[in-house]
Amino acid sequence: MNNRFLKQISVVLILFLLSFLIACASNSAQPTSVINLPTDTPFPTSINFPTPTPSLPDEHLSAPNGMFVGRTFHFRSNQQYSESLEIIDTAGTPIASFSHMQPPVPDPHAYLMMAGWSPDSQYLYYYYAWGLDGFITLWDGFNLQSIDSTEGYITPLVNGLMAFSFSPSGTYLAFSRDADQPRQLTIRNLDNLAERSIVIQLPENETTQVGWLYWAPTEEGLIYHKSTLMDYSIYYLPIESMESVHLLDCAMEINWCEFDQWLDNETIRVNKVDSILEIDVKSGLVVNTSSP
Repeated sequence: MNNRFLKQISVVLILFLLSFLIACASNSAQPTSVINLPTDTPFPTSINFPTPTPSLPDEHLSAPNGMFVGRTFHFRSNQQYSESLEIIDTAGTPIASFSHMQPPVPDPHAYLMMAGWSPDSQYLYYYYAWGLDGFITLWDGFNLQSIDSTEGYITPLVNGLMAFSFSPSGTYLAFSRDADQPRQLTIRNLDNLAERSIVIQLPENETTQVGWLYWAPTEEGLIYHKSTLMDYSIYYLPIESMESVHLLDCAMEINWCEFDQWLDNETIRVNKVDSILEIDVKSGLVVNTSSP
């Protein structure tokens, strides 16, 4: 009986030992659990993306009343040439504008340019400036127009290739046009649109011009130039009599001269290659000569 008891004890121990070994083997086969503790996440770095820079105007012209500003913009690329004009108020709010685009054109080419404001700030004047290549250019450009500063409508003033000048008070507009044959110089009263003109006889070819117009301070008359090929002359036109007074003959390079300024309402200064002249416009006489 003792032997049987011992055998039973042995069997129990063997079974217990086998169970223990099986359990240990099972535990060793399970993967070890890995706990990844969260790491500190850095705050995202601030990135300042570039913002487009607004285009700067090529011209900036304030109205006399200080309430409006005229601006022009030009853009040129290999694909297109664009121009625009706008009128803004003092807060920068657009009031009136226009723009146009065209394929690129070779130089010299006409370009949009402002010519000034009317004294009452109602109209902004503009045109398309242009110059000859290789010759003196008395013309100012093409198509003088005005744009209303409150309603934006556009009014043509002088069409085609022309020269022009507004009198100091803005009452008169003097102009000449390439389309006029023979050439003419016209004075227009902008208040009542009345016009007076003189005829200027010149050879009919593409190098004959009438321009470079400069009003006297009190608007009694103006200086104008006429040219043929490389020669040009300076005249004074009193608007009361409309009878021209010849002042001086000049030529490119050889006998160069240019109007400098009005010294008073009857005297102008002209710069020459070797001297400075003061000329009485009513008599056409040189009243003083000095060195440059």
